[in-house]
Amino acid sequence: MMKTDMIIKRTALLFAIIAVVFSLAAVPAFADELELLEDGETGALPADPDTLSEISGGLNYPDLPRVIDNAGLLTYAESEDLAAKIAGITERHGCDIVILTVYYTDGKEIMDYADDFYDYGGLSASSDKSYGWGSSRDGLILVVNMGEREWWISTCGRAIDVFTDYGIELLGGTLGGYLGSGDYAAGFEAFLDQCEDDLVAYERGDPVDTWIPDPPDDYYNSGSRAKKEFSPVPYLVCLGVGLLIAAIVTSSMKSKLKTSVPRKRADDYILRDTFDLMAKEDVFLYSHTTSTPRNTDSGSRSGGGHYGGSSSHTSSSGSSHGGGGGHF
Repeated sequence: MMKTDMIIKRTALLFAIIAVVFSLAAVPAFADELELLEDGETGALPADPDTLSEISGGLNYPDLPRVIDNAGLLTYAESEDLAAKIAGITERHGCDIVILTVYYTDGKEIMDYADDFYDYGGLSASSDKSYGWGSSRDGLILVVNMGEREWWISTCGRAIDVFTDYGIELLGGTLGGYLGSGDYAAGFEAFLDQCEDDLVAYERGDPVDTWIPDPPDDYYNSGSRAKKEFSPVPYLVCLGVGLLIAAIVTSSMKSKLKTSVPRKRADDYILRDTFDLMAKEDVFLYSHTTSTPRNTDSGSRSGGGHYGGSSSHTSSSGSSHGGGGGHF
């Protein structure tokens, strides 16, 4: 009976630990529901003085076409309307916009094709022309490849910060529905409208982006959010629930063992002359592997969290570009 009691006690302890751990795992999510934002707080980034400064310069090469429909998706009137809409957005916000449709990308990945087309003005790599506004060549190009049914948005200069990775994902969501249904002109109109909305949001210091909270320890100390006082109540409730579950389970197990009779010798459990060992082998049952995550954080963050921002890469011309794309 001593051995049986020991097994029951260990089983009870195991169930208690499992129940408590499971219950405690829900505490952070439960605690997050208690968080209150300060009155009037929206979570938006404060206005950056640089984004509010006057936009100087102009289109580097205004003679380059801004709507290039090589795939023949638009009528002449639709192309003209889109070009006029682009001209108005560019003039109001100092950001060049190009729409290009093709059936192939000359053997290049669509990202490289879009970067090069923007950097060289749609001409050869020896061209000294390029799209963009001002010395930093602010702007973006949308490339729609009908051959692979894919799209890509390449950003340059100030547009890298204006059109974040999250913002481009939203642009692609709007555009993809129109492209998939074959309503190309309406899709490009909606794309340009959303581009201007993103530019307006950026200029008022609230770029279209996604908020990523810091880990809880840093998040609770944030000056931009109301601090939460620690309360032991949720933890005590979880502990009590775990112990109650363990008590019920082990009590049920123990009740089933009341008919057992203790034996002093192991021989009592063996039928004599029935055991015949024919072979013996070792069987490997378990393995244990440990792994260590690689640190990919390139810098420190504070203030309760950070915005996703924009990823960037370098094109064949040596220029920095952001962007993103997908299929339809």
